[in-house]
Amino acid sequence: LITLLARENMHELCIAARKFKNITPFGCWWFLNNPSLIEEITSMRFETLGLSFVPQHSDARVLDQLIYKWNHSRPIIASVLAGKYKDLLRTGWKVSEENIARDLDILFNAKTIGQRK
Repeated sequence: LITLLARENMHELCIAARKFKNITPFGCWWFLNNPSLIEEITSMRFETLGLSFVPQHSDARVLDQLIYKWNHSRPIIASVLAGKYKDLLRTGWKVSEENIARDLDILFNAKTIGQRK
């Protein structure tokens, strides 16, 4: 699991994760917690890696930080994911509720991290 501080390094991390199965990009570090950066980074990861990353993590030191960060990131991640489903629908791909439930389980269930590739 790897998270990086610099936005400029995110594409390189995505490419490394495609090539090496032992690399999993992991959330957005605290100083990349701006909505525009979360959206950009999450979108790049979906486009490059599919579901093979962890969309958000917590570097929280107290529970209040964890709740804030999740409430802050969740709608952005949902919007990016919805946009990717719209892209699929535009190409004629059928997306079922089961597909969406499976994808959400892969993205947000800690038990599936090792099964992402």
